[in-house]
Amino acid sequence: MRTMTANIMEKHSQMQCERYTIDTDRLAQRLQQKKADQPSAAEKGSRDTVDISEDARKALEALKNREHIEIAGAIEPDRFCMEQNVFEEYERAVAAEQREKVATGNFDRHIDKMVSAYQKMRNEIEEKYADADEDKELQLELLDKAYESHSRLMAGHTEVMYDLRDFTPRITYHSDKTTADQQVQTKPEKPLLAGKYEKGAIRDHAYGAFMAAIGKNDTVPQGKADLNRIWDYYAALR
Repeated sequence: MRTMTANIMEKHSQMQCERYTIDTDRLAQRLQQKKADQPSAAEKGSRDTVDISEDARKALEALKNREHIEIAGAIEPDRFCMEQNVFEEYERAVAAEQREKVATGNFDRHIDKMVSAYQKMRNEIEEKYADADEDKELQLELLDKAYESHSRLMAGHTEVMYDLRDFTPRITYHSDKTTADQQVQTKPEKPLLAGKYEKGAIRDHAYGAFMAAIGKNDTVPQGKADLNRIWDYYAALR
């Protein structure tokens, strides 16, 4: 026993100084014998197993000829993070725009805040990257995407307000003796719109108005007066 232990320790010491490579030929052969080497039901229940797909097997075999491995394309892991950072910065810029509360024209009021925040960030980008055209173009592109994303969110919010214009909240009071169902009167009067809009029309009109405000939409925004009525009604309820 002592002699065996000494021999093992000596071999182990020698192995620490060697460099190893994966024997891909042997590994591929073992994978090809996968079906013949399938464990029994009892063995499956007693130990973990890993199933390797045909594609994975071919990939391992390709390791034998590394010159056949090609890089398909470059990956830009930072692109998403950059877009997210610019979007969050733009959202903060819009929130920082201070405007006095108004009774009418709340939709236009928000457009004013959006455009003001957009122009301020655009000016900062053009000044910061004045001597770096490529970086400047990228930042301006990300800013445009941030404005577009905010426009989509607020257009969807506008449609939700439109869908809820006929909603009247009800409060039910419960007591030991009686139950009173009281309908809360809302003020102001529900907005009278120019027409009945199909599903998605209000959202599209709002989005078109947002984009037209920075010259990204050549078409004349429709239903602008009704969009303001919807926003005014919602603002009065808050």
